[in-house]
Amino acid sequence: MNDTNQEKRYYAPASRSGEKRVFFIAIILIAAVILGVFGWKEYQLTQPQKISALMSMKTMVNSGDYYFAFAYFDGTEGKFWSDSRGGKGLPIIRSMVDSISKAKGKIEFKNAEEMMNDITYPIYSIFVTGHGGDPILAIYTNGYLILDNHKVYQCEIDFSEFVLASDTYFDASSFDTIKGHSMFRTLATYIGWNKEYLKKSTLLEPEIDGIEVELGISESYISDRSRMRIDMTSQRDDNARYYDTAFVQIQLDGEWYDVPLDMCYRGVRAGGGIYQSLPKGETVSALYDISQYRIGYDSCEKRLVIPVLTDETSGYVFYEFF
Repeated sequence: MNDTNQEKRYYAPASRSGEKRVFFIAIILIAAVILGVFGWKEYQLTQPQKISALMSMKTMVNSGDYYFAFAYFDGTEGKFWSDSRGGKGLPIIRSMVDSISKAKGKIEFKNAEEMMNDITYPIYSIFVTGHGGDPILAIYTNGYLILDNHKVYQCEIDFSEFVLASDTYFDASSFDTIKGHSMFRTLATYIGWNKEYLKKSTLLEPEIDGIEVELGISESYISDRSRMRIDMTSQRDDNARYYDTAFVQIQLDGEWYDVPLDMCYRGVRAGGGIYQSLPKGETVSALYDISQYRIGYDSCEKRLVIPVLTDETSGYVFYEFF
């Protein structure tokens, strides 16, 4: 029989076929490893873990160069105390912070509105700044630890020793509302400015007549509105003086509210806290540092509140802006 009439058959080399099987098996194994790694990471996120913010607090306190503050409010009354480097409280603060740094929590992924609905009393607040770390403000309520960056952990933390220290070890000051309190500022900013946690302004009147206030032409805004240059001109016949430190208020639904200071602001706030002369007929330019309020470019109406003294009375002048 001729070769031309024979059926021609072709076979892949056995070695090539084996190589393909090995290659596909390797791909499957690599994919399984990758999926396993990601799956393990996802699983870890659902498990309680050490809370880095609390461990950072411990590091700052242990450095000995620190400022520590604690506040709590039970719905009716609250107390605030603080201690800093050189204070008598270092051993007890180290012990209490070491205790809470061991807490474990799960990251909470609730949306902002749901989270705010879970705020209940008592509410605890701790703040630490010091060598080797960024300032940290944390609020604890109803089993949730809310950080100033709005990261939330579900966890169990016992603050009874901190509360007890308010009455027995540290000189604590009392307050009857958390509205406008800087230690609870996170609640006031969690979903934008929240009136429930802001204090209505009491700096409304009297407004001093005869002093014109306008935005200065140069250096009117610097950075994120951290400083504002204001020109003031007095037409009064008596002596007038203006304060070199201004307050900030925001308007919500037609009412003015005081803006609480940001505890986590790290810079040095300008202004000596003194009154400066404002002669009749002259324009005085004053640069106001409002960086510690951290108002940025929020859409609500805002105003500077500048205290003023005259021979007759004391009061305020205002500059409104957006």
